[in-house]
This record gives sequence, C-alpha cells and structure tokens, in this order.
Amino acid sequence: MGWLNLNLEDIKNIFNTLFFITTGTVAILTFRQARKTVLQPLRTEVFKEQIKIMGEILELFNGKSQIDLRNDLDFRRIFEGNCLRMFDSFAKYFFNVKVNKENRLYSEFPSAIVNADYFKKNFALADNDVNNREVAASKEQVIYSNEEALEIWSRYQLGMISVSNEFSTYEKKIYKLASSPMIPTELSDLLNEYMKEMHKCITKIDEVVTRCAQEMPDRYKNIDSLRMASTNWIYSVYPKDEGLEECAKNIIVYIRNYFDTDNLIKK
Repeated sequence: MGWLNLNLEDIKNIFNTLFFITTGTVAILTFRQARKTVLQPLRTEVFKEQIKIMGEILELFNGKSQIDLRNDLDFRRIFEGNCLRMFDSFAKYFFNVKVNKENRLYSEFPSAIVNADYFKKNFALADNDVNNREVAASKEQVIYSNEEALEIWSRYQLGMISVSNEFSTYEKKIYKLASSPMIPTELSDLLNEYMKEMHKCITKIDEVVTRCAQEMPDRYKNIDSLRMASTNWIYSVYPKDEGLEECAKNIIVYIRNYFDTDNLIKK
C-alpha cells in the first residue's frame, strides 16, 4: 500500500478547503431553511386570500342554471328594453307616432354594445345619401307612405344593444375577479371566457330582434294592434343554449380540483 508524501503545508491547505466546503454547504442549507421560514407566512396569507376570492367566485356560479345566470346579467329587462326600441322605430315609420323615450324602459340603460357594421354605417358613413335621409328623419317628424316605410324597414337593424346598470356592474365584478393577481392564470382565463359568453348572450339580442323586425308589418297593421303587442313571441325565437352554464361548470370544477376538495375531505 502506497503512502502519500504530504508536508505540513499540504495538510493545512486540504483542511482549509474542507472547512470552506463544509461551511459553504451549511450556509446554503441554512439560507434555504430560513427562506422557507420567512416565506411561509407570505404563502399562508396568499392562500387565505385565494380562499376568499374563490369563495366569491363560487357564490356567483355554484348551483346556477342557464336561466339563473342570465338573470344575473339582467337579461330579460335588456331584451325587453331593446324590443321596445324596435317597436318604437316601427311606430315612427309606419304610423307616424313619436314616442316619448324618457318614459321607456330603454331610457334607463346608460350603456350600449354596438355592432361593428352598424357603427360603420351609422357613424362612419354619415355622408351617404340614404343614411342622411334616415338621420334627418330621426331629428324631425316625417310622414312616410307605406311603400317608403316598407323600403326603409327592409334595411332595419337594431345594431346598438342598450344595456342596464345591473349588467355593467356585474361585468365589472367579474372583470375585477379575473384581474386579481392572487388567482391562478388558468382560473383568470376561465373567467375571461365567461365574460365572452356574457357578451355573446347579449349580442344575440341584436340578431333576434333584427330578424323578427321583418315580421312586424304583417303582424301589426295598425297602431292599436301595436299598442297591444307583447315581446314574448320575439323572446321565444331567442336560441336556447347552455353556454353560460357550461362556462360556470368549468370554473367550479377548476376550483374544486385546485383545492383537491374530494381528497381533502377523505383525509
């Protein structure tokens, strides 16, 4: 067996190296442990805040059907108000009736979602001859013949969907939750998907009312029949879907999986 020929200086250098390696390792391990100890209260506070926010989210969606979720949007009032806007336009063109809009439901709606094509036609192309004629008619009382009314009405589009304060407040609430830095990105994405579905739900009103508007001349031959009109037949045309409910279920499932609720209860 061979022997290492080490002098005193070599032995001293070896021990110094071992000392610095050992103390360095201990320092790193100590720092890691201290970091965990320092960050643990922060993690606890973040987790508590997540529980609070996700609790708010669950209150908004848990156990709700498509109809319940629509009600949260103030959907039926918005639908009714926009149908009345169309009825009032019809009365103006066909029966020369000027409605006091201040007394109408839609006058309570301060905001609107505007169709892009409608915006271009009515705001960006104001120099168009046809457009000028219709804009002028909205500013003064014009009596149309039945043929003129039918010609104008054939191009009718609701275009601008007036929405209530309740809808705007609800939308802001969802947006605030989705924007919270305390929730995971995936949950934020799911809430943003829900907001897209909300807008889809509202913008479909434009499609339905615009389509049903073309039935108005055949349904209402005089002002008395129009005064007795109901919006129920238009509401029945609105397509049935479960988009809001499906989005809500995805949000609830994510939160349940995030907290591993099933296994947590078993433990």
